[in-house]
Amino acid sequence: MRNRNNNKVHKQIRYYLFWLCFAWMIAQMVLITWKFFEFPIPITIPPTFPVYYLVVLVTYTVVRASARWAHKALPRKKGGTFVYLWALYALLIHVVAAFGNGRYQIPRATFDNLFFVCVVYVASRIEKRLYLNKRNGSN
Repeated sequence: MRNRNNNKVHKQIRYYLFWLCFAWMIAQMVLITWKFFEFPIPITIPPTFPVYYLVVLVTYTVVRASARWAHKALPRKKGGTFVYLWALYALLIHVVAAFGNGRYQIPRATFDNLFFVCVVYVASRIEKRLYLNKRNGSN
């Protein structure tokens, strides 16, 4: 019974961490967009904001990887979703900036977040490949 409760708690942790990552991503995109278009109320994006997002993202990735190595059944989550959304967002920001004739400046947080998400995603894919090779008896 205790093991079943532990599994349930771990599933809930993974579930909430995924949505925390998603909510943090949306919050950052809103703030970056706000700064990019220089809406009437000026804001300053704290330089540590993307770093905290990286910490949450890495935590989520490590929790999923540890569950994988503990042979827990994992639902398919699309970790690539974060990469795709940040890449599309960065592309849109750059296209708008290109047509803005120097009116818009792309906030540094745009690159930082895309870079962090890509690094974490690639690392998680490598970890998953290592796990599958070990599970299948390959070296």
